[in-house]
Parts: sequence; C-alpha cells; structure tokens
Amino acid sequence: MESDVLEQLKSHFQQGNLAQVEKMALEYLKVEPDHPLLNKMVGICLSQRQDLQGAKERFTNALRAEPNDGDCLNNLGFCYLFTHDYLRAADYFLQALSQADKPEWQCNL
Repeated sequence: MESDVLEQLKSHFQQGNLAQVEKMALEYLKVEPDHPLLNKMVGICLSQRQDLQGAKERFTNALRAEPNDGDCLNNLGFCYLFTHDYLRAADYFLQALSQADKPEWQCNL
C-alpha cells in the first residue's frame, strides 16, 4: 500500500470523516485483505456505527497480522463489553494492558 493513501486515510480519520475512511479502506482491503491498519480502521468505523459484530471481525483480522497491537486488543475488548460478554472483554483489556504502556486503560477493568 502506498504511503500517500495511508496519509489520506489518516487525514480523513483525524477529521472525523469516518464514512470516507471506511469507503477507501474497504476498497484497498479488496486487494490486500489482511492489512492490519486497514482492518483496524474499518473496525473503528463499524464500532462507531454500532455494528459490533462487524467491528469484532475486523479487529480480529487485524490481530491475526499484529497479535500484540494493544490499541486493537483494547478496541476488541470494548466490542465485547458492549455486547455484554464481560469475561471476554476483561480478557482483551488485560491483553491490551500487557502490550501497551497505557495505564489509563486500567479503568476498563
């Protein structure tokens, strides 16, 4: 994936233009379906639209490529929290804490 495309995606994401992020990322995922950042971006877009099942799938895809991504583990934990699977949510939150130096995540438990 070209760096200018990633920069465009990041710019749209920072501006809160999640519809454009999702549209662009899904197009590139057709070519590179295992791209972790694209899957994570789509997962965030889906979770914002309350499509938690779709978000779980995208975060899981991203974690296959980068299993130690603390942000992705944390996001997946929230998907499980919001679907009332508290044990699985806690497991993902603990994994996220072990991968990232973000003590503020402790409040998720």
